Amino acid sequence: MHILLSTLLCLLIAGSAFADVKREYKSKSTIGKLGTNESTGTDYFTTDKHNGESAVKWTGGFMKTMAGGKTVESSVITRLDRDSVWTVDHSKKSYSVMSLAEFREQLKKGMAEAEQAEPEEDDTTAAPPDQYEWTVEDLSDTNPKEINGWSCRNAHVVATGVNKQDPNDKVIITVNNWNSEAVPGSDQIMAYTKKYLEALGLNDIAMTEGLMAAAFLYADKIEEVLDKAKEARGEAVESVVKVEHNRLKGKSLAKAAKEGAADELAKKVPFGLGKKKKQEEKPEYILKTVFSSERSLLSASTDAVDGSKFKIPAGYKLKKK
Repeated sequence: MHILLSTLLCLLIAGSAFADVKREYKSKSTIGKLGTNESTGTDYFTTDKHNGESAVKWTGGFMKTMAGGKTVESSVITRLDRDSVWTVDHSKKSYSVMSLAEFREQLKKGMAEAEQAEPEEDDTTAAPPDQYEWTVEDLSDTNPKEINGWSCRNAHVVATGVNKQDPNDKVIITVNNWNSEAVPGSDQIMAYTKKYLEALGLNDIAMTEGLMAAAFLYADKIEEVLDKAKEARGEAVESVVKVEHNRLKGKSLAKAAKEGAADELAKKVPFGLGKKKKQEEKPEYILKTVFSSERSLLSASTDAVDGSKFKIPAGYKLKKK
């Protein structure tokens, strides 16, 4: 489920009766070393059920290799009424099942692994957050715009962190949304999402694929930017969330330290076998996208959803653990 959508809905939950809700969307995401993907999808909601159907094609990075360049069609069916999350693989006609508690633990494990992951060879470790001087700008367009038939208002907020010791080292967090209060079913989705997050004991950042990994160092600023973006009331018809790091290009700090230790050892070897001093290279900085998500809402309705959307398709086999 693209929980990012929920952070961009209106702040108040209406007291009306819950109607079924359907959403169709297209999106593009970059998730660190996993790579970039493009997807289309459909979300179905009732008061205690959700089915997120998606067709995802990885166009770059590690996951493109894993998927063999093929489009992967899947569904994640969440049944709060049955304490179950079913992950359905349509190509293999199979599914797996977890309780909400098991699903929560899997998510936490994934977050921990992302936090402890080794940096890339050409990456450098970001400085602690208190070493950045932050400014937050509101760049919102004050003029309304019609998108896909809905009148929308803009929320464009940018937070920039500049390293106090190195002004070229910058972290840039951007949220640029066009929101509309005219999209039907927004209140119902917000009500469902509130119950869903409470059941998992997690927040909306944690439930946004890839965003949690980017949020380990900058969580407070990401939350601040997302909260400010909610000032444009309504549901996001078009949304962009991006975390970028302008950092020093070169070897990882760990690798540089190892090579430095090796150089020191070589200098102590007799008969002039020490390495010659390398010519100093001018530092080069590169702007790297740590996380990005672009999403467009194509259609929305509050028509009744067929109950079969929240069941395992006939003939699909349960994967053994």
